[in-house]
Amino acid sequence: MVAPSYYNPGAGGTPSALKPMLLADSVSINSSLSGAKYDQVLHDDSSDQLYGLQKRDERLKQRIRILKLTSRIIAAVMSAVTFVPMTMTLVKYLQTKDTYHSVGGASRTAWADNTSTWPTYMYFGVATASLLFNSAVVFAYLRGVQQANRANSVAGYFGMAAIAAHLVTWAVAAGLFRYAKQPHGGQFRDLWGWTCSAAADQIQQAFVEEIQFGVYCSLQSVSWYSGLVNAGTAILTGSIYFFSLLRLRSKRRIQRLTAVRMDSREALRA
Repeated sequence: MVAPSYYNPGAGGTPSALKPMLLADSVSINSSLSGAKYDQVLHDDSSDQLYGLQKRDERLKQRIRILKLTSRIIAAVMSAVTFVPMTMTLVKYLQTKDTYHSVGGASRTAWADNTSTWPTYMYFGVATASLLFNSAVVFAYLRGVQQANRANSVAGYFGMAAIAAHLVTWAVAAGLFRYAKQPHGGQFRDLWGWTCSAAADQIQQAFVEEIQFGVYCSLQSVSWYSGLVNAGTAILTGSIYFFSLLRLRSKRRIQRLTAVRMDSREALRA
């Protein structure tokens, strides 16, 4: 077999001998490792570990997104369920508080003497604030996750303190609302307690055109129970922060492992 010749045309067409050119190792100009050894270094067990951590991080990310959206939808719905009965009750009270009818020979309104309205207004205010905030977050999800995260940033900044505040606010509001329903001096004076009382039933016929006490008793009862559920959403929010902490640890491990692998690559290129 004839060995291949290497030449360039020289001056006057005279061939000139050329030495064979060896290609530089694609791994590194200065590296003493062969390509096989280099691949072995870069494709060790850390590759599988990094891939596993990245998959786990992605699963945690999706789980957190689902839980966030679920918790906000539940909170918004429960806030609305609380808000609507409170609004209907207050509107009905304002419409009828100055309406008088003769009952047992005396002129009176459909409500108790010296009616106490602060429990209803307090509960209404908590429901309104909660509904506005949670609705803003849910609508932000329609525009994208980033928008929702920004809308939810107020709670995120305070972390567990925001969860505790949410739980305490609803628990206290529901507790006060329920406490006010108790009779004081033998008479119900708040709107919820009065509409559910026997005294209201006795004058129902006289005010049948203005109000159905049983309906508003049921509406406010539903509102109270929905407030308890809203307080319970703090537990779901707490689980979100738990998964967020797990993801934070996972991301740190990914960053450390990635940094180690990058240092290894640089060392091989040196």
